[in-house]
Amino acid sequence: MLAAALERLRLLALVAVDPDSQAHELAASAGEDVSRMLTEQRSLEARFAALAHAQPPLRAAANTAPLRENEAQLAQVTSELRTATKQLCASLRTSPSVPDNLAKAAAQREMLAGLLVSLLRSLAAGSSVAPLIEAVLAADRAEVCTCAHYSS
Repeated sequence: MLAAALERLRLLALVAVDPDSQAHELAASAGEDVSRMLTEQRSLEARFAALAHAQPPLRAAANTAPLRENEAQLAQVTSELRTATKQLCASLRTSPSVPDNLAKAAAQREMLAGLLVSLLRSLAAGSSVAPLIEAVLAADRAEVCTCAHYSS
């Protein structure tokens, strides 16, 4: 079963598409999404500016109904702009460097293949797998510490 898993990992590495082209496609997709959000945000900013620019003459007018309508629209656009900004920030946070993510996935696949080879050798030799388990746990602890360092 372990040998079959190792063989599947090797086949996956052989069949995998070119990381550069895959990274380009994923980045283009994420880029289109971010570009659409930026366009929407610019539109909201222009609408906000127009509403804010219209306020001084409305404040000078005797009829306050247009001013209240303008303020209501301004509040609505402000809310939409805040939401759009949050969505843009979230999108930028969730789609960091695509090439880096692909490289990390390839490195993890290679590490897993190495662990499977070590496990198969240990089992074939009839030796204990405890050192291998300890090495995996140490690597996990190191990765958790690294992730905690970058998230703070």
